[in-house]
Amino acid sequence: MQTRAIHRFMFAQPNKVRRYGRLIKGKPVREADAILQVMPSKVCKMLRKLLRSAVANAEHNHNLNRDELVVENVIADRGPIYKRIRPRARGRAFLERKRTTHVTIILEEAEVYRKKLEERRWIRGMRRAIRKGRLKWNRPKAAGEG
Repeated sequence: MQTRAIHRFMFAQPNKVRRYGRLIKGKPVREADAILQVMPSKVCKMLRKLLRSAVANAEHNHNLNRDELVVENVIADRGPIYKRIRPRARGRAFLERKRTTHVTIILEEAEVYRKKLEERRWIRGMRRAIRKGRLKWNRPKAAGEG
């Protein structure tokens, strides 16, 4: 069963959040927490807090064991950009863009996650075989087609 936690309007750039999100994707929760703990970035502190919130949601709402949870996905969507003016020399002004991010962490049970991965790999292999011509795939005919 999937469990999620959402942090909206996080004061961090989406590309930086995605960089650290890729590090923990597919890892068990304890390992992901350890990875985020040793990273020096401010983003990692916020992601770690969000990860703990997702684990608490899983334990409290779905009665899942934290040792059986895996980080299925970390989604970092762009939020609104706050614009501020920074005064510069000779009476000029520079526009400063303060970017925000909407972050979602999705947790899944390890066994279910493993089955999904196997299924995706199988589908990818079948597509590759069809593309290379090693396997014929006949498109099902629609109703009314001869």
